[in-house]
Amino acid sequence: MQRTTEWLDQADLAYHQRQFSEVYRSTVVFCDWLEAIGYLSPDSAVSIVDVASGQGANIFYMARRFPKASFFGVELNAELVNLGNHFFDQNGVSNCRLICGDLYDLDSVALPKCDGLICL
Repeated sequence: MQRTTEWLDQADLAYHQRQFSEVYRSTVVFCDWLEAIGYLSPDSAVSIVDVASGQGANIFYMARRFPKASFFGVELNAELVNLGNHFFDQNGVSNCRLICGDLYDLDSVALPKCDGLICL
């Protein structure tokens, strides 16, 4: 059985929230690479799922960089999902949404059809 207590009971909210204003260099470089190989561009109308997405800061960055794409995050911690979706709603972000779900049981998650799957 999967252990979840360290993810559900001890979320470091400051860590997740900091990423909304201070994008990690690794996220920027990953997006640079996706553009360099021709997978994403500002005109791409694709749907991407980010597994274990936390509060959604990475897909928030990607949604601003690739505004025609749709981004869905799957996260086990319901508190992070609620906080992230609230952030998206408060900031008028319509191409991001977080879904509560377990990466070890993705069959039970109501995921939309997607063109790509990432895990940052």
